[in-house]
Amino acid sequence: MQSKNMEDDGLIAAAERLNAGAPIPTIEPSQVEHVWEALSRIPMESRKNSAVGLTAVCGDAEYAPKNADEQVALMTRFVLLDALLERAF
Repeated sequence: MQSKNMEDDGLIAAAERLNAGAPIPTIEPSQVEHVWEALSRIPMESRKNSAVGLTAVCGDAEYAPKNADEQVALMTRFVLLDALLERAF
């Protein structure tokens, strides 16, 4: 099991790669779908006023990100999907 610092370093490095122009890493659509379904069960007020981590909704190991790149990809793709849908309504 990685230490918290190593996890944070991995997330920072993955975000920096993305910010430098690297493509968003590929993840399974089922991962995004699982997170979307789990978060949609949480009232909007709670999602806006508290930090809801992806680990809180990825209890099923099948859908959990396997590394920092996958975690950043999942977060990024979720935020993009959310923003697109919000603008459509």
